[in-house]
Amino acid sequence: LLMYFGTEMYQSVDKKQRILYERSCTDCFCCLLFTAFLGGMIFVGVIALQEGNPHRLYRGYNYNGRLCGEGTLEGRPLLFWPIAPLEVLANITTTEKFVRLDVVNSTSPPDYTPGTVLGTYAGFIDPSTPICVKKCPSALNVVNNDTVRYPMRHTTTGEVAETDPSRDTVSETTTLTYVDTPVYATTKLMHAYCLPTNATVAKDLIARIGLDSHTQQFQRAIGSLEEGWPFVLIGAVCALLGGFLYLLLLSCCAAPMVWIATVMIPVSMLGMGAYLTYSGFVEQSDYLVNTFGEDSSEWTKWVGVALMVAGVLFSMLICCACDSINIAIGVIEAAVECLFDIPKMLTTPLFGFVSQGLAYLMLCVGLVYIVSSGTMESKTITALGTGSNAPDAIPIQGIHRHFHLDDRLTGFALYWFFGGLWVVEFMAAFWQFVASYGVALWYFTLPEPGSNDRSVSCPIYYGVKAAALFHVGTLAIGSFIIATCRFIKYLLEIVKKRIQSATGGENGVVSCLIRCMQGCISCFQWCAEYVNSNAYIECVINSVSFCPAAAQAVARLIKAAPAVVFLNGFSKIFSLLGVLSIGLSTSWGMYALMTTVKPFNDPADDWFVESPLVVGAFVLIIALSLSSLVMLVFDQTADTIFYCFLVERDENNSEVYAPNRLRTLLADQSGKQMQIAQERAENAKMREMDRMTYI
Repeated sequence: LLMYFGTEMYQSVDKKQRILYERSCTDCFCCLLFTAFLGGMIFVGVIALQEGNPHRLYRGYNYNGRLCGEGTLEGRPLLFWPIAPLEVLANITTTEKFVRLDVVNSTSPPDYTPGTVLGTYAGFIDPSTPICVKKCPSALNVVNNDTVRYPMRHTTTGEVAETDPSRDTVSETTTLTYVDTPVYATTKLMHAYCLPTNATVAKDLIARIGLDSHTQQFQRAIGSLEEGWPFVLIGAVCALLGGFLYLLLLSCCAAPMVWIATVMIPVSMLGMGAYLTYSGFVEQSDYLVNTFGEDSSEWTKWVGVALMVAGVLFSMLICCACDSINIAIGVIEAAVECLFDIPKMLTTPLFGFVSQGLAYLMLCVGLVYIVSSGTMESKTITALGTGSNAPDAIPIQGIHRHFHLDDRLTGFALYWFFGGLWVVEFMAAFWQFVASYGVALWYFTLPEPGSNDRSVSCPIYYGVKAAALFHVGTLAIGSFIIATCRFIKYLLEIVKKRIQSATGGENGVVSCLIRCMQGCISCFQWCAEYVNSNAYIECVINSVSFCPAAAQAVARLIKAAPAVVFLNGFSKIFSLLGVLSIGLSTSWGMYALMTTVKPFNDPADDWFVESPLVVGAFVLIIALSLSSLVMLVFDQTADTIFYCFLVERDENNSEVYAPNRLRTLLADQSGKQMQIAQERAENAKMREMDRMTYI
């Protein structure tokens, strides 16, 4: 309220004070709609929490289809496949449907001959009769000769006479008895299943029950990460330092780097075009013949000519767009200067990623509860390793299941999924607005006398306050557009999967149409994201609603189209170059350190890293992520400074806020605009005089 009623007080102050205090609520109706939609999500979430049970998604089922750890099986959450007792083995002719415990080198257990003495009773695991246990049996339980109860079914068949003598009814009676059978040493998997400790037996059982899991490799990777955590930490620090050093390099060498990249593009086009043209018209290259065949000369001629024409046109464009290139250079230098003046802005993408991660977590958890609310059936399938059509295929129980959602739950799932996407995009727009707010404050802050430093206090705090108090509706509109595009693309993918499942294969026509639709939506989404970004900046500066802000942003960008093209091209190139160089150099350095320095490559040393490749890959992921954060802030800062430059150029105020390099360009642009305006005024005056003379 103080900020709102303070607008009258600051009507005549400078641009920075107007950004801070002259704010009004925008798109209030959309804010109410967004709030109501969130209320609907809360309603759906409460129902899902009451009806859903995530345990139904991953916990096992026992032999009669009951969920472990629930109902009468409460306190027994783990699924265990017991050893088949001798009574069961005595009635079979082969053990192909079982997993032998004493197998060492073979994954296919040999046949069992009835009556053969099993010695110490190594036994055969029965995958078709799982039971629920309180905890997984260990080696100590084996030593203590502990047992579990194996359920045995006995079915008797009889005939029941009907009143109609022409019909007979056959009845079956099933009785269940329990037989004690010894346990074997197991380890817990996914907090739900008990698998044999013996690696060979576990691999055989996993293959037969359909749990295609590389447990050993995963455990080895985790162990290597535990050993190599110092390298991960050092790599993260090096990535952050590399990001700052790269920004420092841009601040010192932005102009040479931009002009080198600009000149290299037409030079490479002309060189490649000349080579292909010469190969096509004069002497065909052996490399092209070996690579593309004897008929390569025909298309190399036209490709070479096209590249040479494109190179000439691009060279002419560079000559005509020197002012736009200088603006791009000035914006890049100003962006680096801004980040060094207010390094707090580097934390905004971190806040954005955390908030988006929480939104994705909310989306996934909600979908899990909604899906687990449906009707679920435990499915008995045959093992993947033996084939479902084989006569001796192993029946598997306790793992696989099928869910059915009625119309109500399907509607809840779609509503929650779209709402989750909307919240994720809203979080991205929110922190994008905050970053642009801080950069705009920096741009419209006059430097201190005798210095180029621009002091901005608490930019993130003021940005969060402005976005949360005044512009939730504006951010909701922009995020709604992007979320709708993503939602439609996901729906098209689901439709394609359903059609493939119904027809038994891929329909080429339908797949082509769906891909075309997805491509069109992706193109629209890319354009909308760019317009949204600049509309948020317009809202930061002038506190206007989304539609006027988007229209004004498009008008400004079209007016400065050449500079927009060069700035986006150079900023994307430099960002990609920075991310790749920092990530690859950091991971390579850590990998070289682990493989060449003796304490880390000596198996006898406590600092030995067993899998340096795994640690190096993890360091690469961390380095790429951290350097991407720095480059993301750089891109947003450059876009905001460029838009502020366009606003200042259009308004032509008495105060000049632009940084040093942009200030000279602003004066040149303003002088040219004033000259053009004077010429237009003189031409209009001459036309009016001619008209009066004619009259």
